[in-house]
Amino acid sequence: MILPPPVTTEITKTEPPVKKTVTEQGNYVATNNAVETNPNPQADPTPPTQGTEATDGATTSVTGNATITSTVAPPATPFIFASVMPQFEKLEEYLMTHTVYPRQAIELGITGKVYVTFVVDKSGKVTKAMIARGIEGEGGELLEAEALRVVRSMPDWIPGRNNEHPVDVQLTLPINFVIKSN
Repeated sequence: MILPPPVTTEITKTEPPVKKTVTEQGNYVATNNAVETNPNPQADPTPPTQGTEATDGATTSVTGNATITSTVAPPATPFIFASVMPQFEKLEEYLMTHTVYPRQAIELGITGKVYVTFVVDKSGKVTKAMIARGIEGEGGELLEAEALRVVRSMPDWIPGRNNEHPVDVQLTLPINFVIKSN
């Protein structure tokens, strides 16, 4: 279960507000970093409006002469889906050339699919590799160990991105072990 990231809220009083927001409240009108005194605050019977602007994970709201800034902390857990998922060119080719079928597993006739879950971090490095689902029975651990070795030895990926920022993304990769008969 993925929980939403914690939100930090900071309230500061400013006289007058100067954020890039549009606010009409009382005697002040703030727009695009300019603050003007509203010469006739009772002339406009419309309710006060409030604007917000999001920059680098922060949302700023201006109400009257108080500015409220909320900052969203980066997620403690990696994303499962990102707007741009991590990429590794020629992944299948890499797996085929770098996976070594354990000799003992061949002798025992062990085949199957091993699912490895791992995280591609913000810099593209593979971290936190572990078996999500392995092969039951005698010798299954041989194929699981090889699958982990191959995933942990991968070169850097192109990291995933969310809202134009690199993020940690969790992936699950199936590695199929098949003995080909001649």
